[in-house]
Parts: sequence; C-alpha cells; structure tokens
Amino acid sequence: MSRGVLRRLAAAKYEKACGFLVSDGAAASAKIAEGRTFVTIGADSALLATAATAQLARARDRNS
Repeated sequence: MSRGVLRRLAAAKYEKACGFLVSDGAAASAKIAEGRTFVTIGADSALLATAATAQLARARDRNS
C-alpha cells in the first residue's frame, strides 16, 4: 500500500484533513488528484511579498 493511501486512511480514521502546502496551481491540482483533502497555495510570507511587490510597482508607475 502506498504512503498516499496510508495517509488518506489515517486521515479518514481520525477525521482529519489530509493537507499539503504547495507553491502553485499545478502542484495543487496534482495533490488534489492524489486525494489530498486540504491543499493551500503559497506560504504567508511569499503571498505577502508578492502583494507588496505589486503595490510598490503600482506606486512607482503612478509617480513616473
């Protein structure tokens, strides 16, 4: 039995989500296809950095 199957069985037995943190949508899709029941895209720090960079670029564009 694969580790993925064992994880899903344990998650079901203990009524817990079988989760995973991934970096992008393609990886999220793959984890969902593996049977993960909780998938999140991106870490808080990466999401914050991306948003801050976008806002800084907007501010610079408006002041050019």
